[in-house]
Amino acid sequence: MGLQALLPDNGTCCLIRRLRLEGQLVFHIFSALAQFERRLIQERTQAGLAAARARGRRGGRRALQPGDPQVQLAYTMYADHHWTVDELCATLRISRATCYRYVALARRAVPKE
Repeated sequence: MGLQALLPDNGTCCLIRRLRLEGQLVFHIFSALAQFERRLIQERTQAGLAAARARGRRGGRRALQPGDPQVQLAYTMYADHHWTVDELCATLRISRATCYRYVALARRAVPKE
């Protein structure tokens, strides 16, 4: 019983025998290095996000606005009742969920009579 690892430099396979002490040692060293690298990346990512927040930057995608042209077009096409939802989605190249999200967003922006 063993664990195979593919070495990236020349593509050869080496077999680390987990039943032997040397194999276990090598396996634990590689595991510790991988864990260290992962935590180092996490720490740097958190530091970068904190620095961005300190500069007033926020992460993520910008919120969709009701005045966006595609939102208005989707709402107009939906409200006309000349288009089925499937035709509307195919024309605008959006999913049904996005279509209904756009319509709901546009409806909230329309003043009630």
